[in-house]
Amino acid sequence: MRFPTSTQKKGAVHILFLTVILTLAVIEDLKTDKVSNLFQLTAFCSGLLYGLCSYGPNELRKHIILLLVVFLAGQLLFWTKALGAGDIKLWMCSSLFMSRDDVFPFLVGALVLAIFIGYGKRVFRFRYYPGRVHFTVPMLGSLLWLIFSKV
Repeated sequence: MRFPTSTQKKGAVHILFLTVILTLAVIEDLKTDKVSNLFQLTAFCSGLLYGLCSYGPNELRKHIILLLVVFLAGQLLFWTKALGAGDIKLWMCSSLFMSRDDVFPFLVGALVLAIFIGYGKRVFRFRYYPGRVHFTVPMLGSLLWLIFSKV
């Protein structure tokens, strides 16, 4: 049996934090139809603090640059009406807990899952079809897919 290295332990902790944050976001989104700004601000600050404590200021600069890239990509998705502002803010918060290699596959996976969920709702015509897909659910599904595809 091999013990995990310190890098693997850090990776496991940030994935655990992100899973808890996205699970709480899904619960809040399904209950109230939106994720509050206070929740997203708390997640954002905890992501910044986690990055600072775990990786130090040099690595935190790389995460902030990644955050700006995610913001610009999110603006393009917002202007094309592909995602709402709350979904982009949650994606930005999630990107603080992810590596650079996982941020965009996470979004693509969430978009593909959202398409399948929306298409499934449309085809099977659920009685309580709300007319939209809560994007936090595909985000959590995409995160779980990323976790289990790397195991």
